[in-house]
Order: sequence, then structure tokens, then C-alpha cells
Amino acid sequence: MLVVLGVLSGLIGEVVSGYLEPLAEYRVLWLSALVIVTVGAVLLEQKRTSQGGDGNQPDLKEDADDDQPEPAVTGDDRPDRGFPATAKPLFHVPPCPPTLMSRPELATVVAALRVEATGTVGVTTALVGAGGFGKTSLALLACHDERVRKFFSGGIIWVTIGRDRTTTQISDLLRGLCELLSQHAPQMTDPELLVHHLAGLLAGRGRMLLVVDDVWTAGQLEPFVTLAERVRVLVTTRNRLVLPEGHEQVRVDALDDQVAAEVLTRGLPPMSGEVRRRLLALTGGWPLLLALVNARLAADVADGAGVDAAARQAITRLEQAGPAALDVSDTDQRSKAVRATIGYSTQLLPLRVRERLVELGIFREDTEIPVPMVHLLWAATAGMTPVQAQQTCERLAGLSLITLRWADQDHQVVVLHDVIRAFLRSLDGLGDRRVQVNQHLVDHAGEVLGIDDGHWWRLPEGHFLWDHLAFHLAEADRKAQLAELVADVRWLVARLAHGGPLALEADLAMSQDARAVATRRVIARAGYLLGELDSPQASESNRLAHLSVLPHIRQQLNVPGIVERSVLVAKWPLPESRDTGLIRTLTGHTDDVTGVAIAPDGSWLASASHDRTVRIWRSDGHLVATLEGHTSRVTGVAIAPDGSWLASASHDRTVRIWKPDGRLVATLVGHTMGVRGVVVAPDGSWLASASNDATVRIWKPDGQLVATLTGHTGWVRGVAIAPDGSWLASTSHDRTVRIWKPDGRLVATLAGHTMGVRGVVVAPDGSWLASTSHDRTVRIWKPDGQLVATLTGHTSDVNGVAVAPDGSWLASTSHDRTVRIWKPDGQLVATLTGHTSDVNGVAVAPDGSWLASTSHDRTVRIWKPDGRLVATLTGHTMGVRGVAISPDGSWLASASRDKTVRIWKPNGRPIATLKGHTSDVNGVVVAPDGSWLASASDDHSVQIWSVGEPTVGAAVVRLESAMRSVAIAEPGLVIACGGRNVYAFEFSLSTARTCDTWSRA
Repeated sequence: MLVVLGVLSGLIGEVVSGYLEPLAEYRVLWLSALVIVTVGAVLLEQKRTSQGGDGNQPDLKEDADDDQPEPAVTGDDRPDRGFPATAKPLFHVPPCPPTLMSRPELATVVAALRVEATGTVGVTTALVGAGGFGKTSLALLACHDERVRKFFSGGIIWVTIGRDRTTTQISDLLRGLCELLSQHAPQMTDPELLVHHLAGLLAGRGRMLLVVDDVWTAGQLEPFVTLAERVRVLVTTRNRLVLPEGHEQVRVDALDDQVAAEVLTRGLPPMSGEVRRRLLALTGGWPLLLALVNARLAADVADGAGVDAAARQAITRLEQAGPAALDVSDTDQRSKAVRATIGYSTQLLPLRVRERLVELGIFREDTEIPVPMVHLLWAATAGMTPVQAQQTCERLAGLSLITLRWADQDHQVVVLHDVIRAFLRSLDGLGDRRVQVNQHLVDHAGEVLGIDDGHWWRLPEGHFLWDHLAFHLAEADRKAQLAELVADVRWLVARLAHGGPLALEADLAMSQDARAVATRRVIARAGYLLGELDSPQASESNRLAHLSVLPHIRQQLNVPGIVERSVLVAKWPLPESRDTGLIRTLTGHTDDVTGVAIAPDGSWLASASHDRTVRIWRSDGHLVATLEGHTSRVTGVAIAPDGSWLASASHDRTVRIWKPDGRLVATLVGHTMGVRGVVVAPDGSWLASASNDATVRIWKPDGQLVATLTGHTGWVRGVAIAPDGSWLASTSHDRTVRIWKPDGRLVATLAGHTMGVRGVVVAPDGSWLASTSHDRTVRIWKPDGQLVATLTGHTSDVNGVAVAPDGSWLASTSHDRTVRIWKPDGQLVATLTGHTSDVNGVAVAPDGSWLASTSHDRTVRIWKPDGRLVATLTGHTMGVRGVAISPDGSWLASASRDKTVRIWKPNGRPIATLKGHTSDVNGVVVAPDGSWLASASDDHSVQIWSVGEPTVGAAVVRLESAMRSVAIAEPGLVIACGGRNVYAFEFSLSTARTCDTWSRA
């Protein structure tokens, strides 16, 4: 009952605040009454329960026990409690090399992993450090530790991310995990849906550990953080900024002298102390370099060298090519040290072997390269036999330049450390040979496999090139060959069968060919429909049907012999694959999205949510950072004019300043109630926050409080800044408007309204301002506080005001069913009567020669500024909610609850009725060039309409929530908000025509 009443309290509060604003001033009184009623109801319920209730109460003893926090594990390995073990433990972790040595941090990691959670788990542990410092090795040691394996009785799963893993590839990785757990690949392709599906599969397996190795960005980690509600997560990363709050961080830096000495001298005869100390200084305690030097010393000793003599030779070589003493925190020194150490390690290798090592740099990062694929490469570049290639692999592995291991009982693989791979791909390694070596690989593979005709869809089942051919074609600069590959319907169908939609989408991303771009859009939209059906034949037929919406595919299907089965070819675009212009749906927020701001250069955007976070996204939809720290819902976000910082406002009483990369610059503390909004000055030198504590505060971007604008005695509703940034105005439920200087000096208190002030607008030249109020008046003021005029006459709340472009007049709208036109000096020009219900909106033509008003009476009315009625636009069958005027003023569009948008001439002539929405249309906006418009609706959709063909939607996208608002951020970019998501759509017309081409509805 408490929960229900609490929810009702919050709901009533939101409704009153948002829709019954006059009552909001008395919210304390009616909330107090509601609390009294709630307490009384709870006491009555407790009394009834203590008397026995109805005899059907459940046994609460077990639930009560579950509520007790579990103590931390202190050494005993107890069985899982509260985790049903319904599946065989799964251990999907790379093998631990026998030469891997323990280090002191292992005890910290093991202890952190085995602490039992008392709440949401979150990211349990993060190993953070530079490349080659042993993060992955430490994670492997922890996973193979018997204490950890026993604790995680449900199993341990390991996934490797890497620098270049895209969002699509992350989704494919999630799909693979689902298949690993259920032996069945899910059909969905959306990462959010895959995460939820994977969470369900993990739920019944008992306590599990998920290792996410080599994370580079917050976007890569995001899906796995969501999974942390079901499993423990261990992350390794070089970038601590990608990590959310609440994790335990273990810093993985240089080895201490004792452990470093053990790694350096492992398997060697005793080495003199002076020589050992010098080598330790040159390698800086860096595990990767220590392992390379150790392997080279072991090889020299095996050839008959004394250990001290070999070590002195190593010292000479490293001093010549690298830093005299390695500071591992210095990036440049680390690069020089890697170059010097690899040069020393390969010094005694024949040139032909060094060249073979360098050629391994053509393979993708973090890839297990099958030894037969290495054989094939070296056969192409050096004519090596399989035996010679195997011996070369073993020789390189002996020097710790590569890892040679068995992926399973039948398949041996080569793995490159990413630091070594980066060196191999540098100018000191592959350099200009990268393209040539990739060409040799592709050409020789085609010859060996009998695919020299380019028919790559005939690849053997499970071959390495299914997943890597597109990459190597791109690396070989074979743009034309790659374009033809991903445009061939036979490859597309085969790739879907041998990898699925996400794998195919990743291949298509390698090519910029127009056909590849078009195909990728179709796969992105309809991929969830392209999974496996009852038979391979049915699966292929379904895929061909969806692909047939593409013109180049339809052309191929008309060629005899291209496909060997009947195909249903789409006559026109399928709804699932229709070109909606949707760029990306930004998912991740777990509660309502309250606002979005776009950086001035359009390269990134920020979204604010009731889930207490701000999220930073690139324009391609990639999550850059999740800004955590607010302890209550975030109410707004604003970006500085130069895009160098942003500010978020929250009900937790703070404003936070952030860098776009997610770094917190400052927390602005001082408000004593929730902050309702924040705005940034036009020159970015200061910002202002408005709060329910009845104050406005002025801040510097570095967090310094410039001034607290006190004086309001009620909630501050909003704030507006003058066009030149020299002053600002705040409005409040205390019935006043206050004018301030940016340094906090109060210029004037504009008193006179007798009820809460709803809003304020500033004239285009900043010479005056107008305030609207529940007291049924509009007041005109000078910025110095002088009252110019009180505009009286409305007989109900004034709900809006619009100012003419030249500032010579203004229009006010009211619940009294009228629009009033005024001069800025207060002179009433005209009362526009005729509406028979509340007037809820007004828009002024760009040249100020006419205006349009909308009403719940189902009409739009066109007026001259002198009050003459030009036309009454009838046709809507329910209330009109919004109006927008074209940039040239030659037509207007109205949005209505009757599910339509209607287009009109300013003289009242109807032009078109745009039908397609299935619920209330809440808003409409016109493109800057007037060639198209966008509408948002409660039917969960945004629709784009072309001026040239108004009766048919040019594009439509169906979304998961009702669309509450729509705006055009820049030419061709539409931003829509609804539910918990922010959507970005890209739209353009190949032929933009004037309004005269509208056809009569």
C-alpha cells in the first residue's frame, strides 16, 4: 500500500505541477494532507494484519531472511545463497600460460571478486593500466584461481573487446554469448534486446563472473554494465574514464622490483646484481618488456653465452635505442622502449624471419589466427612450406614475440599482444607494405581454395575468411573488389547464413560504395527478421525477399541462374525496410529523457534523464561517456557556445559542469531545493541556474559562484537572457519578475502580478520584456524595472505570448478563448475573438504581416495584426495542438488530436491533409528551407512529409514510445523525444519544390 500511495503522490504532484499550475503554489498543503491520509491507512492496515487478516497471508519468514545483508567472504568458500544452480558450470576462459607469474595485486583482485554483494552488483572490479602492464595476465590468473572458480559456481565467461570493436560488432559478440549459453542464436540484432535476452539466460545459472577484457570506450562497456545486475563483471581497460561509479579499481602499473627480477631471470643462471639492476631500470618493471628480454637472454644462454655477457649485450642495445631509464608513465618513453626491446629480441633472427613476424601485423587486433592461415600467408609472401611455417611460429613464440596455443584439441592459433601488433603495423614495421601483404594473402587464398574467380560465397564451412575477408580486402585497398563482393546477392545470403545480420553489417561498413551503404541501411532496419527459419531453404527465401527492396539486388534476381529458388520480390519497399532516415536510436537511459542539447559544431550531443545521468553521444550514435554523480533526476542540460563544456541541472540541488569526454569539472553546490533549469550566456563566460529554492545563481564555468540572486519567495519558473548577455530575467511563483546583472546585482524587482508568473520573453532588440501570469495579465517592462504597461483584458490565465520579428507588437493567448494584439507601450490594438474554446498557441509570420492562433475548438484562425480575421481554417475534428509557418510565410501547418496534420494557405485555402498518424499529433515543425516538415504523435511515430507530395509521407519511423516533441536541429537533422529515448533522424529531399506544388486534399 505504501508503494501504491507513494506512486500516486508522485503522479498527482507531476500532474498538478505540469497541468494545474495555479494549484502548484499550494502543493505543500495538499501534500501534507495526503501524507496524513497515507499514515492513517498504513496504521489501519497494520492493525488488520495483526488481527489475523483473511487467513491467506503468505509465510514471510523466508522473505525476511532474504532481506538480511550477507556478510563479506573472509576466506571460507561457501556455496551460493539465493542463486539457483540449474545448469552445468561454464568455464569459457583462455588458458593460463604456465610461465605466467603471480604478482601482489592478485590477492586484492581475488578478495574483491569474492565479496558478496548486498545490493545491485555493478562493475565489481576494474583493472586499469597502460598496455603491456599485465592487466589481461592478472585477470587470467584470477579466473584460474581455485578460490575464484569455486566461488563462481555458475561459471566464468571471458570476452575480449579491443580498440576497433564497433557497436555492431559488440552486438554480434552479445549474440555469440547467447548462443554459447543456449546453443541457439537469437534472431534479434538490437544490442539492448540482446542484453535483456542474455540476462535472462544468465539468471538461472547461479553465481557467475563475466570478464570484459581490453575495453576502450564507455560505449563498448555499456551493455556489460547492464548485465552486472545478473553477474559479477571484471573489466580491464587503459582508460579509467570509461568506468561507471561504484566499482573497485585495481591499478596495474609496473611490477615491484622483486617480482620484476623474478620475471627477468626466470629459467636463467644466477645473474650479477649490478647487471640485473641495470636491466630492471631499462625495462621499467614493464611485464611485456621483461618477458621479451628474458626470452632473448634464454636463447643466448642456450647458444652458449654466459648470462652476464648476454645481459650486458642487452644493456648496450637497449641504451642505444631506448631511454636510459624507463619512466613507464611517459608515453614517448614507452614507445621508444618497445621499439628498442623488439629490435633487441629480433636482432639474431634472420631477415626472412623478421619479415615474417612483421607480416603478422596485417591481422585484426585481438584475433586468434589459425596456424594454417599463418602458413597460407607465409606461403604467399615467402614460399614457406607448412613445416617451415610451423617452425617459424615456434621460434617466434620462444622469444615471446607471439603466443602459440591450442584453441581446442584440434586447432592451434597464434595471438599477438596489441602493443607488439601496434609496433608491427607502424612505420618501423609494415609501413607501406601493408597493402601489398594483404593483397598477397587474398590472392593466394583464392588460388588455394579455388576461388580465383571472386566467388567467395563458396568458402568452406567455418573458414577464417568468412569473418575476415572484407577486412583484408579493405586493407589491401581493393575497393572495387570489396564493393562487388558486398553487392553480390550470393555473398549477402551466404554471409547471413555464416555469421548473421550483425556480421554482414560489419562487412558492409568496410565499403563506401553506394550499394553497400543502401544494403547496410536495410540490414540495420530489418536484420531482426533475417535469422534462421525452419529450414535453410526457407531462411534463404526470406532473406532474398527482404534484400529485393534494393534495386541492384532486384537486377541480379532477374538474371537466370543467380539464385536457384523461387523468390518473393517486393513490389515496393517493405515497412520494415522503408528508408525512414533514422540515423540511430540512442538507448541506455533507464528512465524518462528530459532534454537534449546539441554541440554547436554538431559533432556530439548530450541527453539528460530522470535516471540521474547525462549521456554524451557522438553524432554517429556512439556513446562517449555516461556522466554519473547526480543523486536525483536530471532536469536539463546546456552546452557552452564553443562546445568545450556542458552543464547539467538536477533535483539533487546541484549543477554539475563537465567536459565532453565525461570528466567532472565542478559541482556547483548552494541551492537548497531542486534545480529546475540552467542556461549559458551567449559568450559562454557565465551560466545561470534556477531553483525551487526561490533563487537564481550565477556561476563561472570553473564552478566559482559569482552571485546568488535571492529575493524570490516561490519557485523560480524560468530564466531568460538578453540578446547581448548583459542582463537576465527570472520568473517565479512568488508573482514577480526579477532583473539581474550577470554578476548577481539585482537591477529591479518587477512586482505587480497577483499570481504566479508563467513566463517571460525578451524583445528582439532587448529594449523591453513581457511577462505572462495566471493573474490574466501581460506586463511590459523596461530592463531597468520600469513598468511600461499592464495589458489587462483577458478573463482567464494568459498561457502564451509571441513577439513580432521587428518588436513592434506582440500577441497574447489565453484560456478565455481570445488572442489580444498589443503595442509594446501597452496599447490594445485588437481583441481577436471567435475561438469557442481555450486558445493554446500562436505563431507570427516571418515578415510580421499576419499571425495564426490554435485552439481546442478544432480550428486555426488567421489574423492581421490589426485584428482583422483573414480566415477560419476548419476541418480538424478535434482540438488543434500546434502550428508552424513556412520560412517564406506562404503556407502553414497545423497539428491536431484528430491524428492529422493539415496544410493551409494564409488566405485559409486548404492544401492537403496529411494522414498516417494513428493517434494525437502533438507538434509540427517546418524545415529551414521549407521543403519538408516533421510531425510527432502519441502513436509512437515521427513522420516526414514532402512539400512536393504532401498526401504521402516521405518517411515514417515507428518508435517504442509516444512522441511528445519534435524539432529541427540543423538542416536535415530532426530530433525527437519520447519515453526514455532520444532519436536522431537524417532527412533530405532530392528535389525541393515550393509550396505551389501542393495538391488539393
